[in-house]
Amino acid sequence: MFATKTKYWDQRKAPESPRRQEFELIQTQLVARHGIRYPTLGNIKKINGLLKRLKPYEDSLPHWMKNYTLPYNKSVAGELADAGKQELWKLGARNLARSNHENPDLLLRFFDQCARYQRDVKKNQTAQQQLHEYQNSNDMTKIALWLKHSLGLKREGIEFSPKDLMAVQSACAFDIALYHLKHHWCSLMSMTFIHSLDYLDDLEQFYWIGGGYNLNYEMAAVLLRELFDSMKGKVNGSSSLVGNFFFAHAETTLPLMTLLGYGDRSPLLANFTQAEIKSRGFRSSKLSPFAANIEFRLFKSKTNDEDVYVQILVNEKESEIPDCGRVFCKLSELEKQWDYYLNTYDFTKNCA
Repeated sequence: MFATKTKYWDQRKAPESPRRQEFELIQTQLVARHGIRYPTLGNIKKINGLLKRLKPYEDSLPHWMKNYTLPYNKSVAGELADAGKQELWKLGARNLARSNHENPDLLLRFFDQCARYQRDVKKNQTAQQQLHEYQNSNDMTKIALWLKHSLGLKREGIEFSPKDLMAVQSACAFDIALYHLKHHWCSLMSMTFIHSLDYLDDLEQFYWIGGGYNLNYEMAAVLLRELFDSMKGKVNGSSSLVGNFFFAHAETTLPLMTLLGYGDRSPLLANFTQAEIKSRGFRSSKLSPFAANIEFRLFKSKTNDEDVYVQILVNEKESEIPDCGRVFCKLSELEKQWDYYLNTYDFTKNCA
C-alpha cells in the first residue's frame, strides 16, 4: 500500500504447516529489515516544505491543518520508533517460538561497498528514467488536481509537484505506522491516489534495489555465501552455530530476496495501463515493509543424517524455494542451483 513505508503485517494466509516429524531443526538464520522508524530528515524536509507552501492558504485548508505542526522533528529523524521496537520484539518472540531456542559492513551494506552500483545506479539519474516519466504522466496530473480539491484550494493558483504528492504519501504512511491515524494526511488521498503513489514508489524501488538491474541484486551474493557457508559448516561439523541473526535495511533484504527469485524481475514501465499496474508482480509493500525478513531454516533427517533440508520463510510465510519448487529442498540441491553466486560471482570485479 505504501511501498517500503508499509507497516509490517502477517502475510500468512494459513497456519504454518505442522513441523515434519522426520526432520529436526538444527540451525536458523534470519536477515531482517529494521521496524517502523521515524521519517528520515529528507522526508521531514519534504513534508515541512509542503506545509510552508500551504501556509498562505491556511483559511481554506481542512480544519485539522490550521496551525498544524508535525508530531516529530529532526531530533528523531530515521530513529526506530517504539512501534518499530515492538515489531522486532514480536518477530523475535515468534522466531523463538518456532525454533525452541553483529556484522561486517560488506555483508549487510554491500551496496555501500560497490563502487559501480553507487556510480551507475544510486547516483545516476538516468537509471530512474521510468520513475521520471511516470512523475510527468497524466496519472500524476490527475492526482495533483485531486490534492488541490481535497485541500479546498480548487480556485487557488497553487500547483502541486510529484515531490509534493510523495510528501503527502509519506506523511500518511507515517501517520498510520506511528500513530494509527487515518483522518489527517490520509484523508487527503483517494484509493486512486494511494495506488498511483504506491506504483510511483515501486518504480523507484525496482530500479534502485530490485530487479531493474542485475547489479542491484547480484551484490547480495556476498550475503548468500555467508548464509550458505554457515549452513554447510553446521552440516560438516566445522561450526556449532545454531542461530545467526542479521538486522539491516531494505537495501539488504530486498536484493537478497530478488537474488533468490522472490522479487519479480519483470520490467516496470511508466506507460503501463491501470490493468498492468494492478497485476504487476513486484510490490515492495509485500516484500519489504518495515521489519521485512527472510529466514533460512536448516533441518536434518531423523532417519538419515546425510539428508539435510533447507526451508525459507519470507516475512514468516512458508514459500516454495524458486530454484527447486518445493518448501523443503535438499542443501546439496540448492548448492548446485546457486553455484554461480556461491563459487563464480566476483564481487570485486563486478563492482569495479
